[in-house]
Amino acid sequence: MLRTYAFIVGLMLLAEITLGILLLVYPSEAEDAIKKGMTKEFKKYETNDEALTKTIDALQHDLKCCGVNNYTDWLDIDWGKGNNVADSCCKNETAGCGIDMATATLEQANQYIHTQGCFYALKEDLKSETIALGVVLFLMAIVQVLSVSCACGLASKSGGSSRYA
Repeated sequence: MLRTYAFIVGLMLLAEITLGILLLVYPSEAEDAIKKGMTKEFKKYETNDEALTKTIDALQHDLKCCGVNNYTDWLDIDWGKGNNVADSCCKNETAGCGIDMATATLEQANQYIHTQGCFYALKEDLKSETIALGVVLFLMAIVQVLSVSCACGLASKSGGSSRYA
């Protein structure tokens, strides 16, 4: 059992390292995948998934953003008859404040709604946390290596035989 545990944790560690390297080597592909995922979820806005709708509203409100790339993304979302943005995009959030804002010019929209896309707002927000995130991931890798080492050491001390078999 200890060897199986060590194998699984070691495999997860290799997968994490591989993913980290791929993210460093192919950052634009990773960004495209994240954008596609966000766009897919935004298109589900107010479609029987109340938790998702609340999450999107909280994201747009807290990050002061609208849509994935920008506020015109709401034109491609079935919600709101295609011309509206969610009220959570509004600078002064009130019921109906996003009506006809998806088709407004940038100058008009800037007066009433946040026009920056949530992908870029989220990217900017996480940029300041990059060092802390890197330190946490490094510490987690150390814990994983130690757990594999301890499991292998315990397995070799037990001799691989079981008293209960």
